[in-house]
Amino acid sequence: MRIHWVIPALICFVAVPLLAQSPHEPELKGYVTRVASAAVIDVNGIHVRVDDKTQLYLLTDKTSALTSAQEWKPYVGQAAKVYGKLLKTEGAITASEIDLRRQARHEVSGSGVVDALLPVAADAPPESHLLRADGYPVLVTEQTLLDFQPPVTATTAFQTNVWITFHGIQRTDGVVIASNASFRENSMDKEEEELRIKTEHDPSMVDLTARQKGLSKVFHGVDPKRIPPYNNPAMQSRVRSIGEKLVPKYQRELAATDETKIEFRFQVVMEDGWRESVAWPNGIILVPRHVVWSMQNDAQLAAVLADNIACVLEGQTLHTLPAMHTTIAEDAVGGQAIILVQDTGINPIPWLFRKAHNSGIDQVLPDKREQRARVSLALMNDAGYDVNEAPLAWWALADQKSAGLQRVRLPDRSVYLYKILGETWHKE
Repeated sequence: MRIHWVIPALICFVAVPLLAQSPHEPELKGYVTRVASAAVIDVNGIHVRVDDKTQLYLLTDKTSALTSAQEWKPYVGQAAKVYGKLLKTEGAITASEIDLRRQARHEVSGSGVVDALLPVAADAPPESHLLRADGYPVLVTEQTLLDFQPPVTATTAFQTNVWITFHGIQRTDGVVIASNASFRENSMDKEEEELRIKTEHDPSMVDLTARQKGLSKVFHGVDPKRIPPYNNPAMQSRVRSIGEKLVPKYQRELAATDETKIEFRFQVVMEDGWRESVAWPNGIILVPRHVVWSMQNDAQLAAVLADNIACVLEGQTLHTLPAMHTTIAEDAVGGQAIILVQDTGINPIPWLFRKAHNSGIDQVLPDKREQRARVSLALMNDAGYDVNEAPLAWWALADQKSAGLQRVRLPDRSVYLYKILGETWHKE
């Protein structure tokens, strides 16, 4: 009798790992990250080998169709599943089957400042307006349910530097057809004004002797006025030149007396403890020197700076920099988020204070980070930089040991950027 029990148990024990290797489970799932040709692509940074035996499928939400190599046109940001054998030592997979998902219409909601007015297509409905906000091209038509919050009116709403909240359907060409949209004034509240004044200084003139010590940072928070500049004129000139190109046209044209005008200043600093650059509400953007060293080209550096500019334009500094006490939290992209929380004075047990505050960080940061990512692509495009370099920039920053991108997991921020490149920027 005991033998009868042992045999089924052994069968189950052997079957479980076999099921885990089922051909119905993809070896690789994610987004196309490089397209050299139809037969030479990467998915999540892994090289995919395509040959005559590879079956190629195009998928929609309800159907799938086997396609020929001539009709199969992958693009960066396209969702993909790859079946086959992964060779980890080579960072490649020999594909027996590749499923590429066709772009489909889907619902989108957003909220942000209108940073550009785009040309309306000739076949658009009459009285239409194409605005860019929150990183999306938003088409407002006669069918859109509109709301105007005073002092904004129907005659003043369709311009830059106005805040819009919208919901609609994103078409396969990336345009969001708004079903409803609400417009309000883009204004600066008292808290933001006070923080701008509090942090105002010339970042290029900070004396090296004023550099803040470790204990002072722990107990009193990071003081931006005590972060010394990095003495490298060529690097500083490069950063400033790229940064100034990224500032949107509407901001450059605002009157100096307009409270929403931001005087962006870009400064390379000696702050090696930061994993990325930091933006303050007054437009001061402090860029650690190692961030510049990590970038492979100007477009990647532009991606990082554009993210900071977007943070200021969208008023996010009040969420990430509400005061001047620093705590560090591991974020979802393999990097660190520098969060400034209310300065409570001397904190005898700093790590307890950080732990208590960080409980709400995960709920606050992801949406803000994704908004910055979307807006940064728009700013890069306007300035003439290749938007496909943006996810590579954050991937490079995740490579802290200089092991090479193939040895570094694709960070979540890069994954999201690839997703947006496929949904909003790809044009068929």
